[in-house]
Amino acid sequence: MESELIKLGFAPRQIVEVIVSTYDENKTPDAAPMGVTSREGRLIIRPYTTTQTYLNLMGRRCGVVNLTGDPELFYRTAIKESNEGEQVPAEWFLGAEKVDAPRLRGAEAYLEVSVVDQNPIASDRAEFTCEVVQLEVASAYPKAYSRAAFALIESVIHATRLKEYLASGRMGEAEQLLSMINHYRALVERVAPGSRYTLLMADLLKRVESWRTKP
Repeated sequence: MESELIKLGFAPRQIVEVIVSTYDENKTPDAAPMGVTSREGRLIIRPYTTTQTYLNLMGRRCGVVNLTGDPELFYRTAIKESNEGEQVPAEWFLGAEKVDAPRLRGAEAYLEVSVVDQNPIASDRAEFTCEVVQLEVASAYPKAYSRAAFALIESVIHATRLKEYLASGRMGEAEQLLSMINHYRALVERVAPGSRYTLLMADLLKRVESWRTKP
C-alpha cells in the first residue's frame, strides 16, 4: 500500500491537502478539507477536537479520504455557511464500499480508511492513524494547470486556520494568514477576472471579514 500512496502523492514527511468525509451518529454525511500525512503505508489525520470530523472519526472509526484538485469542492466543504447555513448537500455524497462512511462525488480518487489508533497530540488536536482498506482512482481527463485554482485552494486552507486563530485570540498569526489570502486574491483577479474563482474568492473574503468583526 505504501507504494500506491506514493504514486498518489503521499510522500513521506509531506502534508497532502485532501477532503475527509465521514458520517455522524445519525448517518448524516459531512466533509472537510484537511492536511493528511502518510507513515509506513498508513494515513495520519490530525483534526481539531472541536470539529465534526473529529467527532465522527471517534464515533464511526472510519472515513474516506477524497483526492481532488477542484477548488470549489474545497471551498464548499470548508465554508459551510456558503450553503445557506446548512451542511454540504446530501446529493454530493455516495456510500463507500468497505467502510461506514460517505464518498464525495466529483473526487478523482477515494481512499476508504479504518481507524487503527487514536491519540491526543495537543490540548485541541488529536491524531488518528488509519489503515487504507479500499483505494479507487476514478477515470478523469487531465486538466490544464490554473494558478487561480491553486490560489483559491490555498486561500481556503488558510481561512480555516485563520478562523481557529481568531477564536483562540492568536491575532498576530491570524493577520499573517489574512495577508496571504489577500495576496492570493490579487492573483486570482489578475489571472481569472470575472471567473467562478473570482466570485468564490470574494465570498470567502466576505466570510473572513465577518469572523474578524464578530463580537
